[in-house]
Amino acid sequence: MKIPPLSESLRAYFAGDGVLPLPKLISKVDARLLAGAVRELPAKRVTVGGSGPCWDEQQIGDESELVRLFTSEEIFRLLECVVGLSKVSNFRLKCWISRYREGEYIPQHNDAAGTVHIILCLERRHVSGGGELFIKSPGGTYRLMLESGDAVLFDAARLKHWTTPLAPCNTVRARPTRVVAVARIFI
Repeated sequence: MKIPPLSESLRAYFAGDGVLPLPKLISKVDARLLAGAVRELPAKRVTVGGSGPCWDEQQIGDESELVRLFTSEEIFRLLECVVGLSKVSNFRLKCWISRYREGEYIPQHNDAAGTVHIILCLERRHVSGGGELFIKSPGGTYRLMLESGDAVLFDAARLKHWTTPLAPCNTVRARPTRVVAVARIFI
């Protein structure tokens, strides 16, 4: 796992913007393995606010490899640094998978709950455009094209965020997919 050096400046950066990109948090190989482990889980169609665009969501069990990743010592230390708490060992976690197909996206919104969120891209296949994550922060709007293994930590309840519709690649006949793991963390 690749965590940035923990420092007071990292905490100040996160406190100001509420966003911390985590490129290559895990390897592409590990991301593919995690995506494969959840591929067959039951899914339900969900929307933001009960209407509009929809996508598949899969609930993750407490014993899953993804929950172990999001509750690892490295993530504890990162949260202690950026949230500014001396101990976050008793945080609560809600974890799920969001799976997008061609034309699917998340409209602009703020989440209703959570101290911070981590979005980890597990799979991005046959995509020529779309699927870009936007996060509007006090310092400006972040535009993140997360690849497999990339993540972002942000205050999803405070900051508006959205994605662009997933578009197919013109050179491949397969349908585009984007799979992300979401960790909603309550401290």
